[in-house]
Amino acid sequence: MHEEDKEVRGLSQVAKYTITALALGLLTAIEVLVLYPPLAAAGDNFKIALLAFLSIGKFVVVVALFMHLWSDSPLFTGIFVLGMILGAGTLVGLVACFTYYPLPENAVKHPPMEEIYEERRQRHSGEADGDHAYRIPPPMGLVISA
Repeated sequence: MHEEDKEVRGLSQVAKYTITALALGLLTAIEVLVLYPPLAAAGDNFKIALLAFLSIGKFVVVVALFMHLWSDSPLFTGIFVLGMILGAGTLVGLVACFTYYPLPENAVKHPPMEEIYEERRQRHSGEADGDHAYRIPPPMGLVISA
């Protein structure tokens, strides 16, 4: 009997992976829809939290099924989870160090983005098309092909 023909908790391998693909596709569609109305007007903190929650859900599904932690020994799953907790804690600590401690006075500071854009506009103002690189392109439905 082939590995693909075995049943896993009442589902065939094909059914299990098909359901997983549909669930991951649905989560991805929700992540994309966060950028469009009505959530486009939501606060950035809400959108970031929602996207983080959805991506963690996708991560858990992929790890549980494709790394076979779903049916593996709880010891191996615990070792993997412990490594993820240590890695996430290290990342949180590193980000906290960079946000809590201010930059030293002699550190190189980048100019504000407005100054960079203004400098580029002045540099390219002598071109024939003017500030064409700074215009927002129209939606694809409004572009008329010749």
